[in-house]
Amino acid sequence: MTIESCRFLGEACRAGATFGRVLTLGRQSLWVSPERLVELAREAGVITDTARATKALNVLVNSERRFEAYLRLLGATEVLALDASPYEGAEVIHDLNHPVPPALVGQFDLLVDGGTLEHVFHFPNAIANCMRMLRTGGRLMLFTPGNNYLGHGFYQFSPELFFRVLSPENGFQVERLHAMVDTAGFSRLFGCLLYTSPSPRDS
Repeated sequence: MTIESCRFLGEACRAGATFGRVLTLGRQSLWVSPERLVELAREAGVITDTARATKALNVLVNSERRFEAYLRLLGATEVLALDASPYEGAEVIHDLNHPVPPALVGQFDLLVDGGTLEHVFHFPNAIANCMRMLRTGGRLMLFTPGNNYLGHGFYQFSPELFFRVLSPENGFQVERLHAMVDTAGFSRLFGCLLYTSPSPRDS
């Protein structure tokens, strides 16, 4: 996760997104200093005084999982990671090429993909899994390579894909889609999506 993806999350928080129970696809690395994260939390409106800033900085500096700590600062009550193996300590082990088990359906308020979907060969299953794991009113935030980002993963994604898959017909509404080159040099699509119905249609 980079400065731009963390800013995007902060802006979503400021706009009223409820973080609650969060699932990340993979254990996320973070390329942002604790001091900068505190600045982003100030911008998001979750830090309003010096005492809270000092406390937040101390938590972030001493956290082994700084990205999860940042999500908690933005309002997450629980943060779990999903991965195909337990190698990096994920709490949920599942291969996204295959449908998720019923126990994972409708369990999360926010799902964050910091760069996994382009590495999953069966993309239709993977994106459907992400949609199914969200609760009604939950959000799917994707930080994923856009067109022409060659040599990385199986896929590059066009905005049209997200507008078609994450459509009202499938129980979703695109709130924000932002195409940019972030500060780490990756061309990404940032999507903040609102899940509006209990179960999206199978595609």
